[in-house]
Amino acid sequence: MRIVIDTNVLIDGGAGFFGPARQVLDLCLQNKVTPILSQEITDENWHIIEKLVKDEKYLKDLENYFSQAEIIEPLPYVGGYLDDPDDEKFLEAALAAEAEAVVTSDNHLLSVVNYHGVPVMKPQDFLYWYKEKLPQNNLEWYDQAKKWFGV
Repeated sequence: MRIVIDTNVLIDGGAGFFGPARQVLDLCLQNKVTPILSQEITDENWHIIEKLVKDEKYLKDLENYFSQAEIIEPLPYVGGYLDDPDDEKFLEAALAAEAEAVVTSDNHLLSVVNYHGVPVMKPQDFLYWYKEKLPQNNLEWYDQAKKWFGV
């Protein structure tokens, strides 16, 4: 499964090891999903990470995340008007990579809902959606997530 992750999810993932953003990152680090990046996304990610992330262990996890990511050449943005044109790069990458989802906490991107067949969703929504795509014999991850969320 290939997904595009917005910068805000990577930053939020450092705030707690059990939050939804961190769990999305962990799926990438465990090679259960493949993160998709373009050069423009990578540049933005590192620009913000260098300013905001100080935890050395989390920085190491982010370095591993970037080393596991698939780098693509984005397609031009094809769609309606976005309130924040800087968000277009995530949709461009998703379309080029034929990603299965864009994961974000950004309200501008979330307002898109679905971009040419690619759903745009919050980290917690992605986790539930991901669970639905798991084979029925591999629910260990889902059972653990239910405990974390008290479901």
